Amino acid sequence: MNKTKGFSLVGILVIVAAVVVLGIVAWRVWDAGQNKQSDSTNANHQANNQSQNNEPEPEPATEVDPNEGYVVIEEWGVRFKPVEGLGGVEQFKPNDVTTDSISLTTKQLAEVEPSCGTTSNSMVLGLLTRSTETVAGHGGIVATVGDYKYQYRVSGAACSKDPANYSLESSTGSRIMESLKSLEAAK
Repeated sequence: MNKTKGFSLVGILVIVAAVVVLGIVAWRVWDAGQNKQSDSTNANHQANNQSQNNEPEPEPATEVDPNEGYVVIEEWGVRFKPVEGLGGVEQFKPNDVTTDSISLTTKQLAEVEPSCGTTSNSMVLGLLTRSTETVAGHGGIVATVGDYKYQYRVSGAACSKDPANYSLESSTGSRIMESLKSLEAAK
């Protein structure tokens, strides 16, 4: 009988096969662990994306009108802030005035006294004029905006024929005069 010391070819092949099998098993276990981590990370990302998608989209920022709450005289590019109690200011270019002027009234006054409305051919409560120079007879300067001086003069006569409306006309005219002190460039 021939006894050889050492490993036989079959023994070596069995050991190599066992190492290969163990290596494959170890690699599969390691790869499965990596896939679980990857799946877990992807699931978290998907859950985050889903929760973000389930939340209502933030509404786009609405633009705030910088002239909101002001009376804007667009053709002149100016605005003024009405004082408390003065609402519904209307403006119009009177037909019988040759200067660069605007007449002002309110909806309330025009409703109670149509001759105080914007269909009038002359200044109603007063006349706002603009010029590069101070013009005598055009009232006091209420503001200077850019190169223009803005002057306001009240009407010499009441637009209302009804004495009951004189108080409303007077208070509205005073409020317009006070409001015009805030005249500035429109935004």
